[in-house]
Amino acid sequence: MGLLTEKVFRYQFGNEPQVEEPQGRRKTYVCYKLKLLSDTVVQGSVQNKRKRHAELRFIDKICALDLDRTQRYKLTCYITWSPCPHCAGDLVAFIADHPHLSLQIFTSRLYRHWWRRYQRALQRLWKSNIPVWVMAEQGYHLEGTFPGREGEGRGEEGGDPGPSGEACCSPGLGPDWDPRSEFADCWDNFVDNETRPFQPWKKLQQYSNSTERRLQRILGRVERNL
Repeated sequence: MGLLTEKVFRYQFGNEPQVEEPQGRRKTYVCYKLKLLSDTVVQGSVQNKRKRHAELRFIDKICALDLDRTQRYKLTCYITWSPCPHCAGDLVAFIADHPHLSLQIFTSRLYRHWWRRYQRALQRLWKSNIPVWVMAEQGYHLEGTFPGREGEGRGEEGGDPGPSGEACCSPGLGPDWDPRSEFADCWDNFVDNETRPFQPWKKLQQYSNSTERRLQRILGRVERNL
């Protein structure tokens, strides 16, 4: 899949809770970056198809790379909708089967967040060391602990030991996290932007804050530090 058009990016990654849908329903797009240390190895994007969700197509893409299991890789995904329970389970199984990979997800919107099984899917991802963050304009995000991992939070170094015993940065973002807008990073890397800088839409950060507070409640957090 090639670069997204500006129109597709704005409509699909728009974080407004409700929109008119002249172009049809907003779909699931996954834009992903695979890094080895600080170097980007590969990046791309996929969208959901009728019989296969975007998250599963993303897994197919990474598996097809046949990555060296003696190396540590970091996967970052920008996604328009948070994963459904089925896809969350497949992502957990995928990372469990590939301990040389760490995965973090940034979502523009939460999918069916009022349904308990979708809430449990988000909790399961976090408990499996696959953090799900809300895409933001200014790099402001939840801080503190998350379920099952007291004392570890976003932006802190540390985490589970890697295959060689060294500390890896999942689920915290670690020292190489770029605090600028995830929307801007997605725009720069996955959109045919003709070298134009990202221009936030009206109330973007307000919508992000609202979505993140909702995620915070789902994860059982009681504090927010902006």
